[in-house]
Amino acid sequence: MTFGRAVTSSFTSPSTQISCGRLIRSSKIPSLVPGFPLKYIVGPLQLRIPEIVSSRRPAYVLQAHLTPPTSMEPPSKRQKGGPGGHQKQQQQKRKHKTLTPEVEIRLAIQTAARERSIDNAFAAYDRAKELGIKLTLDSFACIMFLCSGGDDWEFMLSSANSLEADSSNPSNGNINGSGSGGATGFSSEVITPELMARGRNLLDDMAAAAIVPNEICFTALARMEALAGNPDAALAIAVSIGEKGLLPRLRCFTPALVAYAEKGNAAKAFEVDTAIAAVGLESGENEFGRLLQAAAGGGVEISAVEAVLYRMSRELQCLQPITIERARAFFTSDAAKQGSASPSSSSWILEECSVAEDGACPAAGEGIKLAAVDLTPSEYEEFKIGVAELAAKQERQPNDFKNFVLWLEQHGPFGAVIDAANVAFYGQNFDSGGFSFAQIGAVVDRLHETHAELRPLVLLHVNRTKAQAAQSSTAVALLDRLRAEHCFFATPAGSNDDWYWMYAAVAAGNSGLLVSNDEMRDHLFHMLSPKFFEKWKHRHQLRYTFNGSPDSLEFDYPPPFTTCVQKLVGTATPSWVLPCVDGTWTLAKLNQF
Repeated sequence: MTFGRAVTSSFTSPSTQISCGRLIRSSKIPSLVPGFPLKYIVGPLQLRIPEIVSSRRPAYVLQAHLTPPTSMEPPSKRQKGGPGGHQKQQQQKRKHKTLTPEVEIRLAIQTAARERSIDNAFAAYDRAKELGIKLTLDSFACIMFLCSGGDDWEFMLSSANSLEADSSNPSNGNINGSGSGGATGFSSEVITPELMARGRNLLDDMAAAAIVPNEICFTALARMEALAGNPDAALAIAVSIGEKGLLPRLRCFTPALVAYAEKGNAAKAFEVDTAIAAVGLESGENEFGRLLQAAAGGGVEISAVEAVLYRMSRELQCLQPITIERARAFFTSDAAKQGSASPSSSSWILEECSVAEDGACPAAGEGIKLAAVDLTPSEYEEFKIGVAELAAKQERQPNDFKNFVLWLEQHGPFGAVIDAANVAFYGQNFDSGGFSFAQIGAVVDRLHETHAELRPLVLLHVNRTKAQAAQSSTAVALLDRLRAEHCFFATPAGSNDDWYWMYAAVAAGNSGLLVSNDEMRDHLFHMLSPKFFEKWKHRHQLRYTFNGSPDSLEFDYPPPFTTCVQKLVGTATPSWVLPCVDGTWTLAKLNQF
């Protein structure tokens, strides 16, 4: 064929297409309108189809001109306006579309929130009132969010109290700062009392417009009260949220807690902690740190502070530097000294310390080691139920997981759960690599040798049992043996086997092991309760390596201690260790003289 030459071809099939004499894909010719110009990029040629003529014969005549292409780019990039021309044209049309005043004001408020401009937000709000436009709940919430300091309210509150404390006592060692570590846009001069007053009045305007405030509005109001120096009002607002039929969140109570902590009012700060628990919420690291900060001001028994440290031990692992600083501030305060048995002849000593691989802490005393902190029986049960509920929601067929739970109860207990797919794929990224049933067998055999008391359970997706790798003599023998021992479960089609081995491993209890190198960073695992999941993973995940062959299997056991806040056992005087995310450890021990 030559460029520009007219070609007529007959086809016995009604669905075909030409490209330099070869068929490349199907296009139903009868559905095309005669004379409709279509373009195809076919290799180095552009095929134009200006006309389709049909006959009564079961063949179709196609007349075409082959012309050189003007460009090798896809059609979408040769449209008017250059790359993405059609999309740009659509965007330009939308830009020229006239917006209603309601939409303009709503967009103006949203833009002001992004730009953190309170003045622009209220300018749009005043224009809406002038035009008689009714704003939406989202618009009111945006303005109240800005009036309460936005994301930087906690930093602003800490800074204001720090300046107040420094003005009265230049040597004040108050530890402040937000949980995120600082401001990101606002300054304390921006949120004036007048603006906060306008923010409070927005609730009256919402009531007049028959708009019911949501939890975000009340949280913003609580922040405004805390910034104005009214923590009692902030706490009352937080408590009232549940009474209004709304679902309270932890952020509703944080403004009052932060305000009390900055003032060193421990009694009221612990009252907030009680209110948080009363509505079924769980405190996080920032709340625990604020309680320690408040306790440095005195007013609570040392036992109450130790209770907070024990909760941190159970629910947290490594601490942020700001939390370490607040803990140090407490231990060096007069309140900590007064809480000791002999306040006149004792004080707390703080020092950085090291922790060996076996958990030994030489700075705390000879033979002193950190303990392995595991979940309690009730926590295991709660964790197991939580995994089962999430798994049932994620499964295509909820009964599939329920059947597994029943199977586990019938054939268990199992002490070591093997993530078989993870084991089989380990180190198989070479030309002849694949799904290694031999590596699964090596793990099973090693567990029998080293942990005879832990009955192994192998979990594998059903598709893997039907693949070619499963037809080898090694795989067939292994699967037959495991099935005969009731130590194998094939997760059904459409199921995520992660939920199955996770549930089985948690059901194994405090002596169970999960054999897997999975980092468990998938979004599915983020759905689990952090206070249970992280502590459990740290204690029960058994990692492994293969160095070229199944016989080279090595286990990497969890450490014999848990990295978390701990009160050391066996020391001459009370001693606490606190791990930081930067890898350092702080030792606080009572020194009696």
